[in-house]
Amino acid sequence: MKAGTLKTGILPTDSVEQHNEHMARSADVSISTRLSQRVAFQQDPNVVGAPASPGGYAPYRMAR
Repeated sequence: MKAGTLKTGILPTDSVEQHNEHMARSADVSISTRLSQRVAFQQDPNVVGAPASPGGYAPYRMAR
């Protein structure tokens, strides 16, 4: 990608949630990152899908 050609970026947000032993903790972040990259590429090669930030807001987990 040439300098100055980036017009849009997709920044995924997610909520890292507790899963059982069958799924890695990084599953939520990995899935949302890959999805943002696929959507960005389908829209235009000059759109970038950024990596997800491992965090989020889950009020049902906070009300203990």
